[in-house]
Formats: sequence, structure tokens, C-alpha cells
Amino acid sequence: MVFSPLTSAGTIRVRGELYQLYNITINITITDDSITDGRLVNFSYQPVGDFWLDQGYAWHYGYVNVTKGTSPSGADGAALSTPLSYATMNDVKNSGTIRKFAASLIDADSRLWYNSSANVSHITLSSVTFRPEPGATYVSGNGIGTFALAATVNETTYGIPETASPGAITVYVNRVAPDSFPLGLYNRCNQSFANLNATYPYNIEHTFASEPEYEMTRLAPKLGSLPFAVSYRNVAVNVSVQ
Repeated sequence: MVFSPLTSAGTIRVRGELYQLYNITINITITDDSITDGRLVNFSYQPVGDFWLDQGYAWHYGYVNVTKGTSPSGADGAALSTPLSYATMNDVKNSGTIRKFAASLIDADSRLWYNSSANVSHITLSSVTFRPEPGATYVSGNGIGTFALAATVNETTYGIPETASPGAITVYVNRVAPDSFPLGLYNRCNQSFANLNATYPYNIEHTFASEPEYEMTRLAPKLGSLPFAVSYRNVAVNVSVQ
């Protein structure tokens, strides 16, 4: 991001989205759950003292808005805000590109039992969450401003391989605007779980539900079946401005 030294200064900011995008709950025991939520950030550029054109930009949920002016109650903190690459918000809601990005945030992989192609022995669930880097969410001035990403990966295994299964794996996806983003994420998760159930029908079962505030998809071990372990890999991406 270039701040023009001739016409204006400007600011860039990174903020965490107000609402969580998804929640992953893994039942370890009857009374103990592992719960992880996934979020996005939004980032924006706003000119300061531009005598030519008071135009800024804001990115969130996979698309960019062009902004003008400021308003505490306005979208993106602006008096006016409209999509840059889409003619209308309806086009944003129907965007295949946005859905594809959303679908990349959660993925599932599996390994079968050595002597049974219809039983799973290990499931790996991976997810990505974004958060602002503390103390590095704002910069202003003239010259060049940059965004920086730093990722950390944590992986935990639940259950005992080929010995004991954890409980259910449940993914909740909140209904947040624009519709295309949570829908793209949920459809990918739900289809991945359905595919695992179809591939390994002997020891896992799949259920899903739709509620006013969220969509839910779940995998669970079948009673009396061969056990499987679950590895949960969480990729946390800190976003900062410099």
C-alpha cells in the first residue's frame, strides 16, 4: 500500500471481525470438550487530507469495498461503501470466487484400517483462523504501508490410534453476511463429512442440521465399531500492519 507523499497521508488498519465464523467441537469424554473458534479479520485503507479524492478501500469476507468519507455507524466505518469488483451486493452473495476462498478454511483427510477399506483408522481435520497481531493493527503516515502474515500450527490427537475413538466431531458455521462466505464454508465441510461417511460406512456416521443462526455438520463413531483417532490441526494466521 503506497501512501502518496504529494497529495495525502493515510492509515491502514486490521480489525478482528465481530462475530466468529465457525466453531469446531471435539468430544473427548462425556464431560470434556475441545472447542476452537475460527474468525476472520478485515483490513482497510483510509486517506487523510486528500485534496483530490477522498477514496479508501476495505477488505472483508473475501471482497473489497470502495469507501468514501467516515461515519461511525456506516459500513466499513465510511459514509459510503460499495463493492469494487461486483456490480451489486447480490453479485457478492452469489460469487463463486468468495465461496471457493471460504471453502479452503476447513479440510478433512483420512486413513483407512489396514485390513478394511470400509473402516477409517485416522481422521485429520485442519482449519485456518485469522486474528490481528496485538500491538500492530494500525499505521499511518506517508510512504509505504504493508500487511504482514505470520502463521503458527498446532496439532492435537484425540483418541488412541486403533484402540479408542473420541466422541463426535462437530462443525458449526455461523450465518454471517455476505451469505456466500458461510455457505461456501459449510457446504465444503458438510460434503467432506458426507464423503467420509460414504467411504467408511462401517465405523462412522454423519448428521447435519440447519438452524436460524448457524449450520451444523457432525461425524461420530458408530457404537460397537472399530475405533479411530482424530488429529486436529489448527493454523492461526496473525495479520499485522507495518
